[in-house]
Amino acid sequence: MATVEFKSYCMFHALKKHFSSKTYNYFTEKGVTFHNTQSSKFDGRYDRVIYYKLWKKYKKELRNFFVSVFSSGSEFKSIGDLLDEPHHDNYMEWLRRRNILTKVFKDDVEQICFFIEERGTTFKSMLQSSESKSKNITIRKNKEFPAIMRLQSTGYISPETVIIINELTGFCESCNCTGRIWNKQKLLLMKSFDFVDVSELGKFASVLRKALDELG
Repeated sequence: MATVEFKSYCMFHALKKHFSSKTYNYFTEKGVTFHNTQSSKFDGRYDRVIYYKLWKKYKKELRNFFVSVFSSGSEFKSIGDLLDEPHHDNYMEWLRRRNILTKVFKDDVEQICFFIEERGTTFKSMLQSSESKSKNITIRKNKEFPAIMRLQSTGYISPETVIIINELTGFCESCNCTGRIWNKQKLLLMKSFDFVDVSELGKFASVLRKALDELG
């Protein structure tokens, strides 16, 4: 029987692959990767105790914790770093948003509408890329991220709201941004969707439609 630390190890690598691979899906593959075949070698790993400590700290919440790490794009050098307080704080914030997702979405939509009014732009324009005004030739050749993504990256709206809006509009696929950073952000967004409860997508659509209608 697999130990809890080995299960933790396999789950970590399965979720890591989910968020970094275009073809691997954690749910489709039932969380199985090459690492599941490494039980005989696991006992000799120096970081075995770290996986045990992570399991002991989060237990049934461990998968959610790992998802919060990978979906946020948090950087860490080794598995031991995940025991540090900043990653726990990130998880608690992630959990808070998930528990009040409807309210978070409504608040974010208000922020988006404020941005539209302040900048004199449109919701449609916020989902499109725009030419970079940078004097750097290399940067200017690329497109700027859609404004909706920039609002998220600067903390004005949540990642979950962008995920929901992408599911409603498909703006990521139609956006003509290019480059390594964009491809990474796009993949992260698409992969995070699998872990967001959008069972009531129609409700989110109604909230967005009502707010934009009131905006005129």
